Amino acid sequence: MKSINLLKEGRGLRFASAEELATDEPVLSVPRKGGGGKAFAALLLVVLVAGGAWWGYRTFDQWSPRVTALRQLVAGRLASKPQVSPPPAPAPKPKGEPKAEPQPTVAKAPPPPPSTAPEPPALPGVTAAELERWYRADRAYPFSILVASFRKEASATAYAGRLASAGHPATVAPTDLGERGRWHRVVLGRHESRSEVRQAAARLKGKDPIDNAIAFQLPYAVEVGRKEEKGAAEAAREAISAKGFVAYLFPEAAGPDQPVTFLVLVGAYASKDQAEAFATTLRQAGLEATVVTP
Repeated sequence: MKSINLLKEGRGLRFASAEELATDEPVLSVPRKGGGGKAFAALLLVVLVAGGAWWGYRTFDQWSPRVTALRQLVAGRLASKPQVSPPPAPAPKPKGEPKAEPQPTVAKAPPPPPSTAPEPPALPGVTAAELERWYRADRAYPFSILVASFRKEASATAYAGRLASAGHPATVAPTDLGERGRWHRVVLGRHESRSEVRQAAARLKGKDPIDNAIAFQLPYAVEVGRKEEKGAAEAAREAISAKGFVAYLFPEAAGPDQPVTFLVLVGAYASKDQAEAFATTLRQAGLEATVVTP
């Protein structure tokens, strides 16, 4: 049986005889010269490179859609992520300017609690604007009009009653005239100036029941009452009339839209002594009497 001697003398594979196998030469001999082994190695390298390229192409072709989808997913997430802008750099402080001192904080006082106290009631009565004739409380009215003078008190009281019924502010002032005796004057109203009282006297003279009207300076009177309600003042005046004295109302106020205070006055006198003597008579009749200068 023959044995195989590989690559004998560089000529490739061949069959060897028994005699050849009996020699001391190695079975596998490497030829010293010739290019057969190099060609085989080069061919094997080409096959390996070509196979690797073909395997890589098939692998890339299989995974290319997945790689593309992965790239798109990553790009979409990056686009949807909110972009955080860095904080702006602080503005450079100008050199040479002093630093502003912090202002102290002033605590505001809490508002006062709402008041639970009841509001004061409005003054009763009327206002000066509702009256045809009224007097300012900060002024003086020392002039009056003398329309008559009687010896008898009853005659003076009856005449003054007629004037009051006609709407005139009439009163009776008993006056001691020394040698001429005691007379009872019938006097109308009060005025601020001499010119005003003279004009008023001229308008009244000759009108029934007034025959004469003379302007007099009679600054003193006697107050027997003071009311804020007109009705109460009228009641006080009637009570004084029931005692035989003729009184009238003197409405005064601080201004046109201010409430009126009604003074109940009796008499009109040139001197304080005469007014005080009449006040004594009124006190003896049980009235509270005070000398005033309206």
